[in-house]
Amino acid sequence: MALFRFEKIYGRVFIKFFGINISFVMPPKICNYYISLGQNCFVRTILTRYGIKAKRKQGELSCPFDLLLLPLDKIAFLLQNDFEGLTSDLRHDLKTDYWYNDSLKAAFLHDENLSKDEVKARYQKRVENFINISETSKELKYILICKTCDCSPEILNNINQSLKNYRRNKPYTFIVAGLSEKNEKDFEFIPELNQEIVFKQYKIPIPLKDFLENWYIKRNMHNDDWVKDLHKNFISDILSA
Repeated sequence: MALFRFEKIYGRVFIKFFGINISFVMPPKICNYYISLGQNCFVRTILTRYGIKAKRKQGELSCPFDLLLLPLDKIAFLLQNDFEGLTSDLRHDLKTDYWYNDSLKAAFLHDENLSKDEVKARYQKRVENFINISETSKELKYILICKTCDCSPEILNNINQSLKNYRRNKPYTFIVAGLSEKNEKDFEFIPELNQEIVFKQYKIPIPLKDFLENWYIKRNMHNDDWVKDLHKNFISDILSA
């Protein structure tokens, strides 16, 4: 057994020394370039974990989809309607301490211990950040992760058109990461998809429901080689798009 092991995956360094595991992240060189569109916190978490996306203390601004959990069609709706109604129908669950928007089927799973007014203020600021970043002249990459079976050309094309409206002829790339189980069919509607959209598919070797419910648990981040490969391929596709 090796006493020392060194591995670098993009901006994260892993060191194993006499059975002790240490990891740290090299600071990214750019901020506010990779913008998450949801559907959950996977994009924000993985890009930050590997040093691709900066942390808030390094100058990265939070945007509304970074940590929200909501359906694909509601993402399209919010973008088409300037985020109208995002926090207008909030319900607090006393058992979980989570906030929900039932009309949007949205879950605010990272905003516990906040009052309704605090949640509204936080997301108003994140909406402003999204709009201000989208109005900058630099090229941006918008990234969405979802289940392949939930995808439709109509929804994805609508999202892309909304991004085009926000960007006002400034350059951007819209990347969709579709997740599916090994035995599921691939996305069948590529010909109908706007060719500007970069669509990438990733096969998950376990039940997709289990993965989506447990991917963020620390012990699940790197225990299996396929998880490392998923992270590497996901980041590689984003960087090369």
